[in-house]
Amino acid sequence: MTATATEHETDPFSDPTSGSGLDAFLDQLVIIQPLRKQEKPSKRGNGNVLTVTAMITAVTGDNVGEPAQTTIYSNSLVPQIRDGVPAVEGGQGKLYIGWLRKVDFGRGKGWDLQKAEPADRQKGVAVLKAVKEREAAKAQEDPFA
Repeated sequence: MTATATEHETDPFSDPTSGSGLDAFLDQLVIIQPLRKQEKPSKRGNGNVLTVTAMITAVTGDNVGEPAQTTIYSNSLVPQIRDGVPAVEGGQGKLYIGWLRKVDFGRGKGWDLQKAEPADRQKGVAVLKAVKEREAAKAQEDPFA
């Protein structure tokens, strides 16, 4: 439930999101742009793990072109994208495109970014172009109007 203006006055709460920001992108063609990597405590409580904070933009599905930021803990997905983290904070990371899947690794399921076909890559370019155009139009808006 998303609160409307009148509901917000009586109900200040938002509904929780799913436990993993990646779940919303399962089995979709996505663009992932790593922003930074850092060590965080393991969810299992056995030391630290390398995580990557990234922007994920759907190329297929219900929310095409809507970027979402999430921190990725996956021991399978992090190695696929960690080299794309920008050298300086706030820099531009590499863009990765692929199908986000859950795969069985024997010890449990993990996330995997599977290779995009040439037609998929063209769809990704079109989505990036639309996102940039939307951002440019938004930048032209009068914030005081």
